[in-house]
Amino acid sequence: MSNPLYGSNRADDASASAFIESEIVAVSGANIGYCVAPFKSKVVGVSYILTTATTDADTVITVKDGDGNSMGTFTIPVLAINKGGTASGFENDTDAAVGAGEVVSLTSDAGSTAGGGKFIVQFQAV
Repeated sequence: MSNPLYGSNRADDASASAFIESEIVAVSGANIGYCVAPFKSKVVGVSYILTTATTDADTVITVKDGDGNSMGTFTIPVLAINKGGTASGFENDTDAAVGAGEVVSLTSDAGSTAGGGKFIVQFQAV
């Protein structure tokens, strides 16, 4: 079988994405989860699974770049537990890139009096 890319350069069409895990043990306080951008990229999505229930109110998570600037927000609904969710409301506010090795934070607004879980941040190379 012949190589379908033989004689052509498809490197210009290549793009990279990475999924990095973060954790917020308790969203009940102004707690923060951190992850590191693996390459120059922008955050294009966030997914989560809660291991303890959120109670009393929705929780808003703000995704921030290394300088503390908001890159976007998403909401975790009240009484969410053991349910995976895609933060479909998340949109990158600035469409700005973060540098390789830059710390990205997920900060809770402490809207809920309990709850915590794992977050997967999707980076797309720019």
